[in-house]
Amino acid sequence: MAANSFNQTDFTAFRHDKSFLPTNTRGVQRWIGGYQLGLGGQGMVGPWVGVNSRNRATKRLAIKRSRIPASVWRAQRNWVPHAGIATGVPIGTHAHMLLSAHSDRHFLKYIDHRIEAQEQQVLTFTEFCSHGSLGDVLDQLRRFNIANRENPRHLPESWLWFIFEALARANVDMASIGQRSDAGEIDHFAVHCDLKPDNVFLAEPDPHVHQHRFFPIPKVLPLIR
Repeated sequence: MAANSFNQTDFTAFRHDKSFLPTNTRGVQRWIGGYQLGLGGQGMVGPWVGVNSRNRATKRLAIKRSRIPASVWRAQRNWVPHAGIATGVPIGTHAHMLLSAHSDRHFLKYIDHRIEAQEQQVLTFTEFCSHGSLGDVLDQLRRFNIANRENPRHLPESWLWFIFEALARANVDMASIGQRSDAGEIDHFAVHCDLKPDNVFLAEPDPHVHQHRFFPIPKVLPLIR
């Protein structure tokens, strides 16, 4: 099973599965699985909405199920000891926890994770970015401009610079969390192995950022290498 890619049937089952969802979240009576945010060979992600007794949304989560190759799962170097967790945590999850604790401004906020040892899979719970991804925005812009060649639209230059700055700061932060060996050298550091518009997520604007208070905040999900 670990060698197979996730497919639409897998996501349908994932969307209706309630077994891994929090059961004691304040103000949430039940969870509703949402649409497909992403589906790839090694992972799939979708939103879940928690509703209260009046059927009003009170909590939103994005949950990613990642399939880990057997060789990676078995390698001890890919696991990091963690207090209270006998098996430790995958190195990528550990990096996400550190970065989110350091600053969640340009990283998807880490909420929780679950390890499914039998299936060699990891569930990661993060904040839900309601504005989709940068890839979604670029695709919509491309389709609009194809249909309106005489009056094309462009993204605001200031927002493009804001995105560039956010990605630069995120990469600096990822390079700064490495664990040092006894010799004082960095043993490993976080680096995003698949940084592209589809993996840059857009969170709600921050009114405290005066210059960009109307623009969605770009955030990335860190990967470790």
